[in-house]
Amino acid sequence: MNHEPKAPSRTPATPAPPPGNDTVNTRIEEAVASGIELTGVDIAAIHEHFAQADDLNRRAGRITQASSDPLRKGNAFPLGVGYTRMTRTAEKRLDASVRRAGEAVELARRAQAHLRQAEDMLAGKDTEAHHRKVTAARDALRSFIVDRLLTWKKGDVFRQFTIKRVNRDREGYPASYSFSGPDIIAGHNDKIDVVREYFGGNREAFRALVDQARAARAV
Repeated sequence: MNHEPKAPSRTPATPAPPPGNDTVNTRIEEAVASGIELTGVDIAAIHEHFAQADDLNRRAGRITQASSDPLRKGNAFPLGVGYTRMTRTAEKRLDASVRRAGEAVELARRAQAHLRQAEDMLAGKDTEAHHRKVTAARDALRSFIVDRLLTWKKGDVFRQFTIKRVNRDREGYPASYSFSGPDIIAGHNDKIDVVREYFGGNREAFRALVDQARAARAV
């Protein structure tokens, strides 16, 4: 009886494939029925994310399959698995296998990123409607802060804080404000740079909104 050990068969695990178009369409219909606002652009993007994930997973699977037996030990050897002679050719195959394994992992990571993006959009995140709401909320906050900067006086109360002064830059724009209140340490965390905090460092956008607010007050 032949008792020579044999290499175990290797079936590389592959990521579960993304849903097909019919399933994606059903998911989209369910999202819309639940109140998620999806435009044509959003729907096309969701389909594209799933398609990209499918393609990347397939490529990762092919690479994994090709590199699953780099030393070609899938058949029985006279001395058993583990006794394959490490030749220069075998070393090259092993190095290539390690490299391909890294490529497969990266492809799978990118596929998961596309799937997460699609799922986020189906949940109402990163859609056109979501971006409109975020932009509207940001603009409302900016307008509110600029209006306060133009009217605040020393001693005015804003939430749990007391305004100490509004600081103007060289051109006379109210670019920051100082305040006191709970857990506020003078000279440490008692000043807000409005341009950096609310305008992402966009000084032109800040000044344009201040000019607009001043013009509206002058009417």
